[in-house]
Amino acid sequence: MKTKIKKSVWLLPLLAMLLVLNSCDKEGSAVVKVKVTTATLIPLPRSGVTVHMFGSRKGPSTLFFMPFHSDKDVVTESDGVATFELRKTDLNGQTTFYFGVFQGSNTSRNYLGMASVTIKKGETKEISIMY
Repeated sequence: MKTKIKKSVWLLPLLAMLLVLNSCDKEGSAVVKVKVTTATLIPLPRSGVTVHMFGSRKGPSTLFFMPFHSDKDVVTESDGVATFELRKTDLNGQTTFYFGVFQGSNTSRNYLGMASVTIKKGETKEISIMY
């Protein structure tokens, strides 16, 4: 019986510490919402489209701007929005990220649409990619 009590005494502070650390991490995060639409007279949201995110060193002017080298991929929901949650480790002061929708394989450099955003900790920004 004493062993079970000792385990629970250590388990409660450990769980409390994990909850505190998890909530602190959220404070330093940021969110980018990328809306993907078609290039018609009335832009329609596109669901099921993979949006690729790239850091500033892998932007469109580099050879690394292709799906294979993306830092994160998110598929758009029924409203045409892909939501990227950036942890504080992704952010360094104000950070620029590039987002692209590509045609073809993982090594294709043929992008259908692209957008960029500069964001810092605690911000939520919305951008659009039309193709």
